[in-house]
Amino acid sequence: MTEDEVICILREKEDEKEVKEHAGVPREVIDGGWGWCVVAACFLCNMVNDGIGYSFGVVLEPMRADLDVGVGSISLVGSVLTGVTMLTGPLAAAFVNRFGSRKTCIVGSIISSAAIFVSSFSTSFISLLITYGFLLGFGLGF
Repeated sequence: MTEDEVICILREKEDEKEVKEHAGVPREVIDGGWGWCVVAACFLCNMVNDGIGYSFGVVLEPMRADLDVGVGSISLVGSVLTGVTMLTGPLAAAFVNRFGSRKTCIVGSIISSAAIFVSSFSTSFISLLITYGFLLGFGLGF
């Protein structure tokens, strides 16, 4: 088979492919639909991160009553959570560049899960500030 024959066959296959695409035949999905799984996972991650970070007002009163502290003090916990989450961005970017996004996300998930679990046992304002404010903020920032 000569080079010209190979080129001719490849062109015919390309032409057939174009005809099928224009005739309403659906194209083959290149990645097998895996991209939609990634989109769904990203949506769920953002939903959890933003849900925990931005709905602090819902748990503010029960936490205040449970720890018997003022509204200003317990609001500090939510502010520290949001601040640490945002300030962790450059560090998380360095981790992504060095280790990749998958490993960074897994580490952040583990830190966040451990922090929110430990914070559920907090009996003082300081322990809640450290676990829910700093540690959870650090984990959500990843």
